[in-house]
Amino acid sequence: MPAHRSHLALATILAAAVALPGLAAGQVDPTALVAPTSLYPPPPRYLLLPMTGDRASMRYTPGALDRSANLQHRLELLTRYFERWTGERVEVLVFVLGRREWEQAGFNVTYGLPLRVGETGLAVPAVGDDGTVELWQTLLDGRLPQITGTPVLGTAEEAASLLVSDLLAQALCAEILVDSTGLGGDAFWVRGVMTQLISWMMAERLGTDRPRDVLTLYAQFLRWHEPRTVSIRDYSHDVVLADWLYFQAQFLEGARAVYAKAGKESLKKVIRLKKKGRGTLKGEDLRRKFKDVDEWLRTGFTTVSRKR
Repeated sequence: MPAHRSHLALATILAAAVALPGLAAGQVDPTALVAPTSLYPPPPRYLLLPMTGDRASMRYTPGALDRSANLQHRLELLTRYFERWTGERVEVLVFVLGRREWEQAGFNVTYGLPLRVGETGLAVPAVGDDGTVELWQTLLDGRLPQITGTPVLGTAEEAASLLVSDLLAQALCAEILVDSTGLGGDAFWVRGVMTQLISWMMAERLGTDRPRDVLTLYAQFLRWHEPRTVSIRDYSHDVVLADWLYFQAQFLEGARAVYAKAGKESLKKVIRLKKKGRGTLKGEDLRRKFKDVDEWLRTGFTTVSRKR
């Protein structure tokens, strides 16, 4: 299952910074934007309202009740099914913040993206606005996902920008599950593939996101680099936003290579490999067990690293 396709150059992100040659005024190189790879301190809670859940609890800014309830439902399903698949229970805490609260928290990640706070927490935008629409329209080459029905608040484009954020929040929640249960393995790419595998299994199992729509969205992230111009060794905690999105799309291709062979038994088979590796999920074991993962690694990346 060759899991690769032609990649085009990603459009640059609109922001206030020094313009580079060939870019329109006001546009910047996406390498200037921070990716949500770090763990940030939790924001102050005293102005936030609580919404307790079994596995996903929320702290939200006033006015974001419906938004918080919808996201809580998504993450409750994800954590419940993860427990069913693996026997591991993990609880998460999600902060749903407006722009003001985001800025007060001191986050250096652009509003409109999700990020991790503490070991088992997330922070997400409470509202879609002109800024979140502009961010995702640029990153997706103007192709915001289509939503059904009429949004309770805001425009269809603003709601669509939150939909993209929530899909990535689901992936970050899956990353929390991976980190909390030792499924991250012995390499960054193993952790990335396991993260996307959990998120993909939810899409396949529950229909929260139509798999075809997920693939269409992530395919836009592959546009940032030409095929075989980036090494898997270039992925680390200090990648920039455009590269992080590209790698998430690549990790999804690796995850689908696992799922194509193992289906709903994917995590069970991965856990057996972890036991075989004496508590460590080894990349070499994944490559031997899932030949399409080996094919993805060999044909999707160059052996030459950009790092010096």
